[in-house]
Amino acid sequence: MRVRRQRQARILLRLQVLVGLRSAALHPPRAWAAAKRELPESRWFPALRAAPTAEQFYRDGKHPFGLSTPREMGRLLEMMERGTLVDKPSSDLMLNIMRGQLYRTRIPRYVTGYTIPHKTGDFLPYVGDDVGVLEAQGKTIVLSVFTGNHFGSGEMLENAIGLVARDVAEYFAYRP
Repeated sequence: MRVRRQRQARILLRLQVLVGLRSAALHPPRAWAAAKRELPESRWFPALRAAPTAEQFYRDGKHPFGLSTPREMGRLLEMMERGTLVDKPSSDLMLNIMRGQLYRTRIPRYVTGYTIPHKTGDFLPYVGDDVGVLEAQGKTIVLSVFTGNHFGSGEMLENAIGLVARDVAEYFAYRP
């Protein structure tokens, strides 16, 4: 039961980060307080500040950068797209907010013919993630790209995510 509550708490917090809202409709005050109580206190930021450099912090690999996995984020987006994450109007609101994402240098970079609600996450140049939905007439593709152990430029990382997204879009373009 405790594990289930922790998972629910993580989902609530991910939603808040995903859409940048603490709306009462999405996060009732009691649920929000419970979510914060259930999660272990993060040691990520204090450890980063204490490290000699950001690169050394990342190379040491002692602290995870997040609590979610690509599969979990994909499932979250799938539920949002189907309108089953919360209620349909709230799910649609979250997708509309994500459609307004200003950063177009990852999943949408080389993809055309789709509307792409997506959300980036990063600690460039070491980590760069993007999760989103490729929406076209009669076709919905959920894409979740997480990266790690990258020591090149942030531009190279973003380009790689864009190329993966293009390959996925092209692969599914000719599939019924």
